[in-house]
Amino acid sequence: MPPTPKPCALCLLNKPLLASHFLPAAIYKNLIDPTGLIKNMIASNLSKASEESKQVKQYLLCQDCEILFQQGGESWVLGRRLMPNGSFELRDLLRQATPAGIQGGVSYFALNTVPTVDKEQLLYFAASIFWRAAVTDWETPAGHYTKLAIEPAVVEELRKYLLSSGPFPAAISILVILSAADTPKQLTTLPNIATKPTEYQQFDWYMPGISFTLLTGQVPAGMQAVSISRSPHCVAIDPKLDQRITAAGLKHVQESTPTEKLQKKIDQAGSDQN
Repeated sequence: MPPTPKPCALCLLNKPLLASHFLPAAIYKNLIDPTGLIKNMIASNLSKASEESKQVKQYLLCQDCEILFQQGGESWVLGRRLMPNGSFELRDLLRQATPAGIQGGVSYFALNTVPTVDKEQLLYFAASIFWRAAVTDWETPAGHYTKLAIEPAVVEELRKYLLSSGPFPAAISILVILSAADTPKQLTTLPNIATKPTEYQQFDWYMPGISFTLLTGQVPAGMQAVSISRSPHCVAIDPKLDQRITAAGLKHVQESTPTEKLQKKIDQAGSDQN
């Protein structure tokens, strides 16, 4: 049973709260293999790795705000994401358009000129995930998750933006980069800090096929120019994205010790392939 009604973290109204997901439930479908030896996702925290079926959620939002998130961007993006079968409609829509520029092999698309991609829904979806990561701590199968160290005033501006009661915060920029790989990595991360606080902070989050980055502080003008949060609302397709994701995954493999149960399955999978 849910706890006694208390203020919703988004609208701040005293209402019954639902068990809100940190990451949308649909993303977990990409991480499981019902027919495989290891059926569920493998969760790692750079210390231990385990097979898990538990999804990360807590009582956070009221039903009205859950619906707001779904209609504001979640349904649109998840319906066009990299699917478990490998189809990737969002990338297909971009590839049908002419890039606004190509630099270092990365293709940039100005969504102001790509009407088939809803830039507002994509930005809203990204902002909603980063807000969830910044507004509270979470308990995950891999351990305690400490909320992102973003200025409280900026988190409050994000909250108002998500409620359509204020503009997108001027203090942050969000970058969206899609994988160009034929078979992008079917893995996800929780939003994490990628740089130590200097002139600006960088927080990254990866879902299957798409990388999201939130920048705050003295962000270089060049990075702001290719963000989805500023006109012309750019999204990129990067052929090297999966290399970076693979490197991060290998780091987890090297530094995380599997549980005994998971190790037995890994050993068995290796034997089956020999």
